[in-house]
Amino acid sequence: MGISPPFSQLVLVLLALAIGALPLQKTIRLAGSLQLDLQTWPWQRSLIALLQGSAVFAIAASLDLARSPLYLLALLALSIGGYLTQRQPLLAAIAVAFVWSDWPTATVALLLGVVSVIVVQNSRWSWAIAIAAFPIVTALMHSQDGLRVVLTVLLALWLVMVSTPTTPALDQVFSRPERGVRDLSSLVGTQAPIGHRAHNLVQLHQQSGATPQAWVLQPGDDPEWLLQVADVTPEEPLAVLSSPVGGSLQAEDCQIVRDLVELRQAIYAVLADYQRQPVGSGVAIILQRSPLARYAGWVMLRSQSAEILGLPGDRQNLHRSSRPRDHYRWEDQKFTPVSGSSTDLPRTVLDRLVARFEPLQRSLSPNEELMLEWADDGEQAWLLQLFVTVCS
Repeated sequence: MGISPPFSQLVLVLLALAIGALPLQKTIRLAGSLQLDLQTWPWQRSLIALLQGSAVFAIAASLDLARSPLYLLALLALSIGGYLTQRQPLLAAIAVAFVWSDWPTATVALLLGVVSVIVVQNSRWSWAIAIAAFPIVTALMHSQDGLRVVLTVLLALWLVMVSTPTTPALDQVFSRPERGVRDLSSLVGTQAPIGHRAHNLVQLHQQSGATPQAWVLQPGDDPEWLLQVADVTPEEPLAVLSSPVGGSLQAEDCQIVRDLVELRQAIYAVLADYQRQPVGSGVAIILQRSPLARYAGWVMLRSQSAEILGLPGDRQNLHRSSRPRDHYRWEDQKFTPVSGSSTDLPRTVLDRLVARFEPLQRSLSPNEELMLEWADDGEQAWLLQLFVTVCS
């Protein structure tokens, strides 16, 4: 016995909403409290989008609604579901579902969208222009179907609103606190696409509480927001770090800035390096307070031991040096200078550093290794970056 048309339309919309709301982008927990964030893998995001879009089309086809204009309501519901639970508009899933339903219109619209992204490059409105191609092409190819055109325009307006940066004032009007600049605490447990470097920093902040104040700007958001929140002076410098999302570029060394002019130059220098990366990639920008450190270095942390490398000076001095000259091995609660290295790090600095990394060390299994960047300002030790290595 078939489902009546009004009821079948309601079923399709509700199922599409549920598909979009499913928390499919998960993290895999390694030993202890370490997590592997799958959402930063481009192939995994593409597979999820393909499955979501195809599932909505399959349900619509089974209800004889795949060619109906009301199918567009299901796509809107799919995007709303993803936005409400993951703060993601699911653009790729919408495109997949659109292709299955109306491939001639989708092909022309996608080609126009790709051209607009290439021409405009990483302009803040490039994606808005690409999305606008869908209702334009639909109006040209389905000029007799007014309902389809209206629903396509409605879908495009929604996608533009939730997927393109506007201004902080408009974001507040639209209740989008997840956009713009976010501090580390607000990113704990996030599924936002901010790259491995930013996710690791959030994890380090959550587990140690020993990180300096920091903010993260998601890819595509207006970099001017960083200048609005940043309070940078020679006495309170900031580190500017990149956190790639997709693409082929790796995170660059940090840049230390001491005024707004240097900050603006550093931010736009990072963005310029990522302008020609593939569609779907980008870069999150991290601003982190840079302690006026007397000593800085690295720690190679394992479950039963640690290698501590350091040198006098601040973070910038560390990144300019080929290799820290002070090298200690910490094992069985003892510090042992490594042969050939100097022993200039004060014992008080080493003790403060151990107190910081011991809670992280207790969570490690024998086959795991953490690489930490640290700095000591003479009063306390700070953990600045985290890198996870799984040993064989």
